[in-house]
Amino acid sequence: MRIMPEVTDPTSAQGRSWSETYGVSSREEAEESMRKQGTTWEWLPNGDCKSITAVLPALRTDSRSGKRVFFNSVVAAFTGWNDSRNVGEKAVMLGDGTPVDAVAIRAVATFMSEREVAFRWKRGDVLMIDNTLAMHSRQTFKPPRRVLAALRGPPLGTVEEGVQKPLRIGILGTGAMGKEHIRNFALLADFAIIVAVADHKLSARKEALAELGRVRGSSCAVFSTDEDLLACDFVDAVVICTPNHTHIDQLRRAIPTGKHILCEKPLCTTVEDCEEVERLLAERDAKWTGPGKPGIFMTGMEYRWMPPITRLIEETDSKILGEPRLLSIREHRFPFLVKVDNWNRFNRNTGGTLVEKACHFFDLMRRILGSEPVSVYASGNQEMNHKDEEFDTGVPDIIDHALVVVEFENGSRASLDLCMFAEDEQTEQVRVVCQKGSVESRSPESTIRIVQRRRIQGLGRQPPSKETRAVPRVETIPVAAELAAAGYHEGATFFELREFLEAARGERPVPVTARDGKMAVLMGCAAHWSIATGRIIKLSPEGRFDEDEPTRLLPLLEDALSTPAPSPASSAGLRARL
Repeated sequence: MRIMPEVTDPTSAQGRSWSETYGVSSREEAEESMRKQGTTWEWLPNGDCKSITAVLPALRTDSRSGKRVFFNSVVAAFTGWNDSRNVGEKAVMLGDGTPVDAVAIRAVATFMSEREVAFRWKRGDVLMIDNTLAMHSRQTFKPPRRVLAALRGPPLGTVEEGVQKPLRIGILGTGAMGKEHIRNFALLADFAIIVAVADHKLSARKEALAELGRVRGSSCAVFSTDEDLLACDFVDAVVICTPNHTHIDQLRRAIPTGKHILCEKPLCTTVEDCEEVERLLAERDAKWTGPGKPGIFMTGMEYRWMPPITRLIEETDSKILGEPRLLSIREHRFPFLVKVDNWNRFNRNTGGTLVEKACHFFDLMRRILGSEPVSVYASGNQEMNHKDEEFDTGVPDIIDHALVVVEFENGSRASLDLCMFAEDEQTEQVRVVCQKGSVESRSPESTIRIVQRRRIQGLGRQPPSKETRAVPRVETIPVAAELAAAGYHEGATFFELREFLEAARGERPVPVTARDGKMAVLMGCAAHWSIATGRIIKLSPEGRFDEDEPTRLLPLLEDALSTPAPSPASSAGLRARL
């Protein structure tokens, strides 16, 4: 028997609220979850929920050894479920509802204590336990302390005659990001193996082979065109790491193959191309006649998996600090690096800086705030970077700094402060202010700062005293050396690829869908549109520009761009030109 509070009590190990326990937002949803488990419940006058589980077996038979196993949490509940709502000795009862024998339970607890095996933990230690055969617990400790736990499931890969096989990966585009994927797949060698690479540049193919030689010794097919790689029947999944403006053509060829696809950000350079990708996926799924199901599609957004940002998302998702209301993102960094054929110097190839670079941040806004954008306002310009460069294809026209404000459907707001000539080291700060506190992550120092507001009521003319102010909790999140060495995103690419493989295996939903990719591009295009016109850009609930925007802004755009404008009906051409 357990009493769950209406609001999470962080002072108790049993203090998770009933809504957080069941991952629901209403009593009806909680009741449905408890009903499926066979749990009975009673709603208390103060909003707490008193629950009683179904009768559960105290013993279980291990299928491998045939042993009878004491498989339950009776002792833990009896001795430890004590807080302002629960009394451990009343939390456990026999199947007929009568109290358990307290003397017997304490005797079992003593037996366990006499036979426990304790480990003196050191940073980086990993303990593997067969949970069916061995109980586990933690002794008391002095904070701060952080323990990560994972449940081992079936290995990734395909099953053939009882043998697990890794997913066979083909990489399209072997520039800097393609080589980062090569290094990180090498760390996931039990689950995936690179069997093919393709790049139209001979030098890039040679660099990819050199990288493959360093991380693994087996052979790999090398192609000069993506068509040849996509035609291979020995490739299960493709990772697209080519320049932004080439994505749409490659996806037109890749999607009908039914292979798993991970497409690096941004999904495409225009909203129209992103919507075409959505249509192609829907048509493929509707008409699929191949073996099994068609592959999954995922948009690459590494910043979700940067360790401090991941920790920030965990904290905001828990709702311990309430709903997030204000989000600010700041990236001050070095200019764009040199890319093949200097493709990243031109808006026509990148979609614009706020698509190419900031799509990460717009994706984080939607993910953290859990809502859709309704308006975007931006101000920016090209102040310092690439103004002294000139190429056969023209003079660079990408902006190098911007401020963007986004309002969301649920009333929350977000801002982006981007500067591409500020630092010699890439620096990202993400700060979320919730109803009861704030969470801030910083990279590359990989720290997170959590502040929980104290109750301050009836403030007079004096500000809160030092004794009544919140005390921040700062955590440092270490990044394993091998992950840091495999890329430039603090291990984020490794964690992203791992979830891609899990989704391809069917073990989890796709974390970043084609629609997520489209919405990030939409927000970036809206920001560029706002800069060009000086206006707030409205977005529709369906994830498109407001229908009135093209006509209303047409005269302004003609003046801003000083070129012939398309007809009011041609909003697609208008956005493509921007």
